[in-house]
Amino acid sequence: MAQSGLQVAGRQVELGAPKALAVGVSEVFWHPEGLALVYYAKDSDGTFLGVYSQNTDKTKAVMRFEEGTNVHFEAWLPKQPVYLIATSRPIPGREMKHWSLTTIDARTLSAKEVWSNDYANSADVGIEVNASPSLDHAIVTVTDPEGRHPIVLLDGAVSAVYSRDVAAAWALGSSFAGWSVDGTAYFSTLRAPPVDQTVVATDDVVSQLQGTFQLRVTVDTGGGTVLSDIPVLSFLVRASPVAPGAGTPVLELMPRNAVLRPVLSRGPFVGPEVLPHVVYPKPEESVVTSLARKDGSGALWLVRLTGDEGQPYGTDGLLIAAEAGKSWMCTDGNWVAYETAGALFIRRITYGGQPFSKALFPRGGG
Repeated sequence: MAQSGLQVAGRQVELGAPKALAVGVSEVFWHPEGLALVYYAKDSDGTFLGVYSQNTDKTKAVMRFEEGTNVHFEAWLPKQPVYLIATSRPIPGREMKHWSLTTIDARTLSAKEVWSNDYANSADVGIEVNASPSLDHAIVTVTDPEGRHPIVLLDGAVSAVYSRDVAAAWALGSSFAGWSVDGTAYFSTLRAPPVDQTVVATDDVVSQLQGTFQLRVTVDTGGGTVLSDIPVLSFLVRASPVAPGAGTPVLELMPRNAVLRPVLSRGPFVGPEVLPHVVYPKPEESVVTSLARKDGSGALWLVRLTGDEGQPYGTDGLLIAAEAGKSWMCTDGNWVAYETAGALFIRRITYGGQPFSKALFPRGGG
């Protein structure tokens, strides 16, 4: 592939200078808008999670993983560049595990444990995270031998609290009913409790139950590892219900204090338009080869996607790196990250000097 330049929709595609962020990197997760990224890496002290902020142009290791740590959930929150991660790790010298929910703030390059609890190794414990699609807010369900416990990450992702209202609603048969148009959580209105039970609940509720479908998927690592030696053992994959139409009686979870209040639905959340990528990083055999070379690395090019099933990539392209392993394209189409010999680099992508969405989708992108 010749370095002949790359044009999309009559605009010249350009790559910014490469910037080195870290070494020993094995996996990268971009913030959807390119504001930051987190990465798994390894050094002489073991595996750690690092974060890079576009705003400060700084990188820092913020979270260490002891041997035996499991990751149960991780994702960027939708507004501020905050990464949410749920883990469990053995407690040295004790037959117990430390379960925790941690926020990684790219603005301050810091990690904060917002919820935690210690359980015996023999205890059957699980954690499920249902995050708002538009607020930095989540409902965390912790299951242990005593039952289910609702932990709410309050909007802003600064703290998490136990929600007595949600616990009472669960006891009366209520369930999560979807995310509202504003990104708040709706719960079905309550049914009457069985006659042989006494349940304390909030006032002003009516009898209506809406269900939710939940599927447990177990990922068998077969003794192997992922994410730089951090196993991901299982996730709860939720087919999240769509919030009921406007005017339907529901209970709304207040994202700033975890209190339920009866309201009429304002309608379901409708996500933003996802713009299709028009360029993509593509590996190619190294220009210079050697019979002794067997590391599998090669050149990495930025190429145009044609939409043709038989020939998905155009013949023109821009050289990202002469030698590269993995690569990660940011969702917003403006950044590419790649690994070269264990070192992590990023490069900016522009179209005629403008960001992807503004240049190619002026009406659909910000």
